[in-house]
Amino acid sequence: MSTIKKRKYKDSIYIVYTHKSRIFKIYTGVRIEQQYWISNCLVKSCPEYKNKHSNIAFAENKVLAAITAVQSKGFEPTADMVRMEYYSQIKPFKKEVPFWESYRTFLNLLTCRESTKRKVTITYNVLEYFCKYAGYKPSADSFDKVIFGRFIMYLMENQKMADSTIHRHVKALKAFFRFAYPEKNISFMKYSILHTPN
Repeated sequence: MSTIKKRKYKDSIYIVYTHKSRIFKIYTGVRIEQQYWISNCLVKSCPEYKNKHSNIAFAENKVLAAITAVQSKGFEPTADMVRMEYYSQIKPFKKEVPFWESYRTFLNLLTCRESTKRKVTITYNVLEYFCKYAGYKPSADSFDKVIFGRFIMYLMENQKMADSTIHRHVKALKAFFRFAYPEKNISFMKYSILHTPN
């Protein structure tokens, strides 16, 4: 069974498509205070109501169009298929947001506990230090298997980090890429903790 719903996380409105317990979630670009969002609907008394309502409807229609396109090709509209179709349609029109700006947006939208958020923020700082050290200007396209490998070596050799710490940073980095660049293949971002026998 598939559903498509509008959901509010903190002050940000998302369109959430669910298919067989897997989800595809996109940010509508709309931020709304709690008093203007009741029963998953925008209240008409909200400032700039027409603009915000239009932006939400536009994002929802784009997802619906992606679902229809997948089905018209004879495929099951899984979350992954709809995600790929959605980004293939909008990519020519998508404005490229600077890497670090995307990362800061990701951190601002985190809904976890403050202690967890601090740990996730440390990954941002560590990656920034690595980029300065390596003279690397990060972007979604250029961050590949080679750069990832250099990042891991930096954590191991320069920062002398333990396996568990590196593993935590990799998990946090993957979470950011899934948020900011959901169309990117990040299967190369792997780091296994070495288990030694007792």
